[in-house]
Amino acid sequence: MIVADKKFLAEIDKKAEALKERILNSKTEVTYTGTAYYVSPNGNDMNDGLSPETAIQTLERIHTLPLAFGDAIFLERGGTWRGSISINQSGITLSAYGEGKKPVINVSPKNYAVPHEWVKTDIPNVWKYMYPFGVDVGHIVFDGKYHGFKRCVGHHGFTEKLEELQHDLEFYSDRHNNEFLYVYSEENPGARFKDIEIEIKICGIRVRCNSDIHIDNICVLNAFFGVSSGTIKNLHITNCVFGVIGGAGSANKDGTNFTRLGNGVEMYGLCTNFSVENCWFYDVYDAGVTHQRKGPCDVPVIMENVTYKDNLFERCIYSIEYFCDQQGNDEACMKHIRMTGNICRYAGGFGWQRPNRVARHIQGGWLRNKRMYPAEDFIVENNIFDRSINTLISCSALEEKHLPVMRGNTYIQYKDGLYGLCGVPYDHYEKFDDGIEDYIMNSLGEKDAVIAVVPEDDELCRVSPDPEKYYPTPEGYSL
Repeated sequence: MIVADKKFLAEIDKKAEALKERILNSKTEVTYTGTAYYVSPNGNDMNDGLSPETAIQTLERIHTLPLAFGDAIFLERGGTWRGSISINQSGITLSAYGEGKKPVINVSPKNYAVPHEWVKTDIPNVWKYMYPFGVDVGHIVFDGKYHGFKRCVGHHGFTEKLEELQHDLEFYSDRHNNEFLYVYSEENPGARFKDIEIEIKICGIRVRCNSDIHIDNICVLNAFFGVSSGTIKNLHITNCVFGVIGGAGSANKDGTNFTRLGNGVEMYGLCTNFSVENCWFYDVYDAGVTHQRKGPCDVPVIMENVTYKDNLFERCIYSIEYFCDQQGNDEACMKHIRMTGNICRYAGGFGWQRPNRVARHIQGGWLRNKRMYPAEDFIVENNIFDRSINTLISCSALEEKHLPVMRGNTYIQYKDGLYGLCGVPYDHYEKFDDGIEDYIMNSLGEKDAVIAVVPEDDELCRVSPDPEKYYPTPEGYSL
């Protein structure tokens, strides 16, 4: 085991920055066989969209296009749209055209920094947004860098009384009263900030078809999920950016068990040929990427040819998550899974808001109820797992043959933090102490692993509720 000194960590920073630059500067190199449609902020919805000169303007207009298998939709680089996209037709490519930054889909309905729309309540320093949202408010970003702290009943002692909002930028979405929003601030939030972006329970890109979708060079911000899909064949996500994702939630009909959600890219169901490559994920409440399915299903749950390659994950609760849980069906299986070349940093993100405060770079294996995680030809190699507020990885299965093969990975964690495990049903996690090198290299057999300990807590992934100590949203794609 080596010490992750300043020089060592500077090299990791350099690798992460190089990958980020490659993602941000990726060119449009997609193929399609049908008709191309163009969307520009300077377009006109009366146009046909068949050329950049006759581009349509809005995301809503996309949903009226006569799309067919093989068609492509191109958003103009440098443009920003508020709203979301639903892809209902199989065989569609969504990408970018022109020069400059990736086109941005900002799901926040508007900039809420409007002073007269914030009303002072009878509670000291608590402001109410005058219009109801009607859906849960999951997260708020102020001036592109300060994150609000969502208060939820039963979490951290909150009982839904407005008097309990006592710290700067705490907020509460009143699910009993049409989701009116309350924010703690000594000044009117609309006057104090120039920009207030609010994530509500709406996905950025919803895939509602079952085959052949390619999403490329798109940036999605302030969304419930970045890309959400169900059972599908041939779903490919490349060269995209997903930032400030998740935090909204839902409760049972009786109001209990409020659960907050939000993944950067989620495939929920059966899949063949699902890949996410060369994408940047930051500040994600749940998983950066995930393939998952649990519970009863009429057919065996097969997840085949899943690839996560050359992605950058920063401050996600889980960088990568997976589970295949179909009890009682021996045919269910994850086959030919590859997680390779990813740089996963600072697992935690919004973790200080979660009641259990879990965080890890790979999450696969909640086995308390003896769930199944069957897999074959599952390889995790040449990734960098760099620091976590909780554990680095958690990979479990009921049998060793279903565990991933770990090769050539780099593990960086705080002294006396947790490594986690890659094993059969567990009752503890391995500490990142003097014995971790023997555990990884000998017990797990990953002889070519790089293992580095960070001697002091640098707080990069231990986010404080104090807004002045928040780490700003990365520049370039914060609005």
